[in-house]
Amino acid sequence: MTTRIWFENDALQMDGVGTLPARSLKTVVDGNRVHVLTLSDVRLSQLLFGEYATKTGATFASAAAVKTYLDAEFAKAVAGTPAWSDVTGKPTTFPPSAHSHVIADVTGLQAALDAKLGTAVTPIVSTRPLNTTFQPSATKATFVSYTVKTTVTNPLIAGNSTAVCQLLSDAAATPTTERCRVEAGSAVGLAVTIALTTYNTASLTYLVPAGHNVKLVSSTTGTGAVAIVSQTEVALG
Repeated sequence: MTTRIWFENDALQMDGVGTLPARSLKTVVDGNRVHVLTLSDVRLSQLLFGEYATKTGATFASAAAVKTYLDAEFAKAVAGTPAWSDVTGKPTTFPPSAHSHVIADVTGLQAALDAKLGTAVTPIVSTRPLNTTFQPSATKATFVSYTVKTTVTNPLIAGNSTAVCQLLSDAAATPTTERCRVEAGSAVGLAVTIALTTYNTASLTYLVPAGHNVKLVSSTTGTGAVAIVSQTEVALG
């Protein structure tokens, strides 16, 4: 007795199971046995290759031949809808392997992401000052990036200099939770004849929840200095 599987009338047909959604099955070969599973790995059949057949009842000479046939049938698209695509959007037959993760409709996925995040995702060049609390957005999560330059100069006599900038953020009116920091430091144990200035430029980045506050806190010792070089904020959703 054979089990026929084929694509017809915009759906998959399988003896003993009935009608299944198009592009909802995959195959795994194990020696001479061919397993047919749903995309969520529910096994529908696990037969020897000779027990599978086409719509007309034709059987196959090998498990590989069964897989080739079934993969082609499972990849057929409903009339008027896109074919299977991989994550790059390049058309492909489904599934390339038993462990592949394939996206049926890249356009549909993008639409879902747009609906989740919002399509109006526009970077804004902000002008946030140091040591002042601000709120990027009361209603939207916001990705923030502030590039900060910390500068220190070796003193002409023994001593040290430091420059630190902390990104603090939480729901408090004046946030106290450190999310990231940049810093520079310099120390001299003996007198020098030439002052050497060093600096470090780095970005403070954080995804700020809606309604949370941010404060860029600078602190210095000796000849340290902190300055914001550039800043960008992107509200999501």
